[in-house]
Amino acid sequence: MERETNIKSPFTGGKVKEVITTEQKTFRGEKFDVNTRYYVCEDTDEQFTTTEQDTLTFNDLYSQYRNRHGIPFADEIKDIRERFGLSLKQISIILGFGVNQYSSYEDGVMPSQSNGKAIASLRHKDGVLNALNACKHEFSQKEFDEIYTRISSYDKREARSMEMLRSRIFYSPRSIFNGFATQSYEKVNNLTIWIVDFCKGCPMTKLNKLLYYIDSYAFREIGQAISGLSYEAIQYGPVPYKWNKVYANLDGIEADLKVYSNGSEGIVYNTRQHANRSLFSDKEACCIDTVLQTFGKFNSKRIMNLSHGEDGWIKYSQEKSLIPFTEALTLKAL
Repeated sequence: MERETNIKSPFTGGKVKEVITTEQKTFRGEKFDVNTRYYVCEDTDEQFTTTEQDTLTFNDLYSQYRNRHGIPFADEIKDIRERFGLSLKQISIILGFGVNQYSSYEDGVMPSQSNGKAIASLRHKDGVLNALNACKHEFSQKEFDEIYTRISSYDKREARSMEMLRSRIFYSPRSIFNGFATQSYEKVNNLTIWIVDFCKGCPMTKLNKLLYYIDSYAFREIGQAISGLSYEAIQYGPVPYKWNKVYANLDGIEADLKVYSNGSEGIVYNTRQHANRSLFSDKEACCIDTVLQTFGKFNSKRIMNLSHGEDGWIKYSQEKSLIPFTEALTLKAL
């Protein structure tokens, strides 16, 4: 895919186009088909990249590697530590890592497969307690007792309740089918509220398409989707997988039946809340604002017709299958 840009060529000062393609990259002895971006000077045909483009390429490579080997993503690694109230020093002792080493993993450095699996084993309370008991001698009795009590008191019922809620919203693991996004109930809930609040009431079809465009645009621009939802290509365009169950389990939006002037009926979602925007990074918020400013005033039919022109729907609508986020790279409407 090629896109026109406003960038000036560093070689001639002339026009530059961006090329987005797939190339095979090798990482730790394994091969991956990676989304690669670079600029081409139209006057000389010379290629060059920016730091941002290189970062997006490596993020895709690392996401695929994590996905293939079950290595937690950076945000998950930080969440594991914070969930049980552990300091960097404490969790490093529990795992046998250096403090700087674990901190670097939270910042995005790729763990080895063995270290990644060790971190993943701490996702649940029992795994942390087992690892803590194994290194009991590394702590003073007082500190050990404090950590053990804190982890033991972690509300298992609340955790199970949240896990059940997540299972009703996210139907596929973190992968290319949800844009490698964090599968956070709070984020998808507040993203939906943000959209509905912006539109002052949002018809179901329009909400489905706005979510699709926000996630797809974010994947193209920052290398990761936002909501954590998967999308399938049905007759009326891309929609979140099992969208009706997803919306039924979100808090703060209400489904109302609206009768239109032509006598037809449709579901419109309303909210009395404002989204918690602090849950989103500046880049994520920019993607959300761009899509809402572009399509927020479209009616359902207009945005549905627009989505029918996207490769993600054209390629997968016959089988009504899930749309891989690689198709986000060819978005035509944005």
